[in-house]
Amino acid sequence: MPARMTSLRARLTRNISVTLLSVLSSAMTTMTRRLLSTATEHTATMSHTNASDMLPGRQLHR
Repeated sequence: MPARMTSLRARLTRNISVTLLSVLSSAMTTMTRRLLSTATEHTATMSHTNASDMLPGRQLHR
């Protein structure tokens, strides 16, 4: 009985750690993808417009 409980506990901790790792990795990939997309969008807008157009307030009068 105690041996079965220890194996069950080990299996549970292993599953929990694997789940946490997968969640962390998916969150990291999502964050890096979002950061890369915002960086590319920022460089694209900077290359197409003047730096003064990027200032807040200038975009309203366009």
